Amino acid sequence: MDLKTYNPKLPAASYYKKIPCFGRTKVMYLTNNLVTVAEKVAKGWSFSRIKNGFYLQAPELWLVDISEPAKIYYYSNSAINNYAYFLYLKSKTDEELILLIKKLLNDGQEVFISKGDSLEVEVRIILENKSTSGNLMFDMYSGFLQSKEYKKYFKEAGKVINKNRSIKIQKNRDITDYSPKVSKLFLEIVKYYSLINLGKRDLFNHDFIPELEPQVEKTFSDADIYIFIPWGCFKYMGNFISEKTVDKVMLWETHLFKYEVHEHKFRKKSLKDKKVIIFDKGYTGGTLNKMAGLVAAKGGVPIKVAIFPKSRLAIKNSDYIFFGDKLIKSAEIDISRPDYYSALYKRVFA
Repeated sequence: MDLKTYNPKLPAASYYKKIPCFGRTKVMYLTNNLVTVAEKVAKGWSFSRIKNGFYLQAPELWLVDISEPAKIYYYSNSAINNYAYFLYLKSKTDEELILLIKKLLNDGQEVFISKGDSLEVEVRIILENKSTSGNLMFDMYSGFLQSKEYKKYFKEAGKVINKNRSIKIQKNRDITDYSPKVSKLFLEIVKYYSLINLGKRDLFNHDFIPELEPQVEKTFSDADIYIFIPWGCFKYMGNFISEKTVDKVMLWETHLFKYEVHEHKFRKKSLKDKKVIIFDKGYTGGTLNKMAGLVAAKGGVPIKVAIFPKSRLAIKNSDYIFFGDKLIKSAEIDISRPDYYSALYKRVFA
């Protein structure tokens, strides 16, 4: 799949298309014009250097997510309200949802819904200009709470869970809040990856959930190596390692997207005859599969863990998942059910 070269005369819709390796639609294009890059970055676009220039990706915002703890409690301390909001947004057509968003933005920019098999438990939108989006996420949620439809969807959510179980979350945990050896690893990572890609935002902005790491250590007590796949894992790494396991950590960057050509390893280790746990944020699970193949080719025994999976594809392509604050065997989940995610939500929160 080839991206188009940017033409300023064309609307953003010209570049809106499904990117197979991401399993969803995005707005992306190529350019070798540094002025274009600078202008788009000022509007919240991300970029990556390629052989003959750059590829640019339009900014995205998630509106609701039922798999990731920090997002579940982002708007309020209510897992029921979060699920009700999820049902409400899922009930809207693309046109209805875009109309709601444009009324709140009131700046004339194009808005798109990111659609695809990799987004079943998250609603995500694409903007032309994130810098003018203001409090859009909270305004959308507030509008839902004040709408005539709120009671209807709260009642529907109550059929899935009827109580608000809290998950302990320490927001924006600093690198130095970890044990000395773990902090040292994170500082090394920040230094190393900042040199590799200066276009990336801050590497660490942890929402620390104490219940996660003990489950990893218990379930994978005989593991030899933990492989984390950047960049999706940086935000979550601190939840899965401890002073006891930090020496097992290796970072191995690989990509399915043809325009991402750099692949490298940090804290490289021998994989032969080693039990290797692979962690990645779960959209399609394609990168997990690719990494498992690379590990197996080196003589290792891979086990795939999808972090907060967004689709049945991610569950299918993993051995374990983290949903909410629970580590669950993927084989235990009946992904043939259209509403498999409601059963998962109930399992974690009811």
